[in-house]
Amino acid sequence: MVQAVLTPRTLTERYEAEFASSRKLHEQARSLFPNGVTHDLRYLEPFPIYIDRAAGSYKWDMDGHQFIDYWSGHGALLLGHSPPEVVAAVQQQMERATHPGACHELEIEWGQWVQRLVPSAQMMRFVSSGTEATLMALRLARAFTGREQVLRLEGHFSGWHDAVGRGAAPPFDAPVSLGIPRETVKLIVVVPADLDRIAVEDRV
Repeated sequence: MVQAVLTPRTLTERYEAEFASSRKLHEQARSLFPNGVTHDLRYLEPFPIYIDRAAGSYKWDMDGHQFIDYWSGHGALLLGHSPPEVVAAVQQQMERATHPGACHELEIEWGQWVQRLVPSAQMMRFVSSGTEATLMALRLARAFTGREQVLRLEGHFSGWHDAVGRGAAPPFDAPVSLGIPRETVKLIVVVPADLDRIAVEDRV
């Protein structure tokens, strides 16, 4: 009996053949986006899989393959893809307005729900992303304390802005990217996420 040996080359060839539509789309995307993707977490070698549709806990790619979706929209889709109740609510709202650019009753209702779910949220501000949230939180903390340095845990992602541009990935004492000013990096103090490890290192 002869057993086939899958080398990296043959695996790549099988992948490229199996996901031909994704390969073609990625070739187009490479002329538009850095590394051909619109988010760093979607970067895959030799190319990412392009999704055509999704429902519940499943996704289907452009070549018809079905996947169980453990990615869940980067963790945001707690109810799965396109739950009927959410789809109906979005359709109903889209008929009324898409972006009124003004205050409306639903923002008050949502704020009240946040307070029910998080009783300590006495006041809140809605933002577009976690990056914007941490940027505004740091600005508020600095205004209140008068201090400039920020303490953060190594290995934790806190957004894309410069003020948290150190500590998210190894080596934790270096900036996560080029283009972050040295003086900004100096304001970020990174400590281990393990409290026991912090205590040991403090005694050394």
